[in-house]
Amino acid sequence: SFQPLPSALTGVALINRATEIVHEAKRKLDELRERPGLREVPLFGELEAEDLRSFVGAMVPVWVDTDMVVVEQDEEGDSAYFIARGTLEAVRRGEEATALAQLGAGDLFGEMALLSRSPRIATVRAVRPSIALRVGKAELDQVAEAHPAVGDHLARHCRTRMIENLLRTSEVLRAVPPSDHAALVAKFEVRLFERDDAIIVAGSVFLAGELR
Repeated sequence: SFQPLPSALTGVALINRATEIVHEAKRKLDELRERPGLREVPLFGELEAEDLRSFVGAMVPVWVDTDMVVVEQDEEGDSAYFIARGTLEAVRRGEEATALAQLGAGDLFGEMALLSRSPRIATVRAVRPSIALRVGKAELDQVAEAHPAVGDHLARHCRTRMIENLLRTSEVLRAVPPSDHAALVAKFEVRLFERDDAIIVAGSVFLAGELR
């Protein structure tokens, strides 16, 4: 925001001050254009303007201090986070900790909680002070009801992310050469199961593998 120029400024001094203001405004505009915007994020870039506006409108800003845990592995979650600024780290605990990813501006995490009540697959903590945008399942369900494309795009995005995580963490899949990952990802079909659902039934014909 610009303040009114002093009335004492006249002539060359007024022109010089106005020129400085215009140049400063142009510099700030150029900086904004260099930052990754929502359209550069694959999930958001595919949405129509009205769908994107509704999705973003459901988000709430969250300020995160260094080492603060945003999501905890194995806890049931009901929200996802879009990183606006900063750096976070996703780590999966097991016999030994496995670093899944460094997350920065433009990254989305925790989105599986929006599709199912499955536990978090990793712990995500802040590497440095960061700002994230939180969207809850209840709020997203309302958006998806009015804008079905949002739900469709998110489901496809989650499918890809789920399989990418399997490629990083599965002892079997890690043996697959990176050059074959894309072809392998295309073969997977995602299925959701509630508690006590039968996954394999004795005596039935079994034609495909299942990975949890």
